[in-house]
Amino acid sequence: MNSKKVLITGGSRGIGKAIAFEFAANDCQVAVHYKNPDTPIDQLLASLPGNGHISVRGDLEDPQQVEQITKEVFD
Repeated sequence: MNSKKVLITGGSRGIGKAIAFEFAANDCQVAVHYKNPDTPIDQLLASLPGNGHISVRGDLEDPQQVEQITKEVFD
């Protein structure tokens, strides 16, 4: 899994958060998706092992936002 980028949708809490930690612990750059602007996302990013992690906010029910999120993470 070295040098991989992953997008974890709903990664700010629960199972998604646990998955984000596992990928980060395995040397992946993690993009944590969240929807609610009140989510304490900076704290989560700071707690992930490794470097280069980002957050992306958006509504996955909106195809245009999904496209924008994907571009932001993988382009």
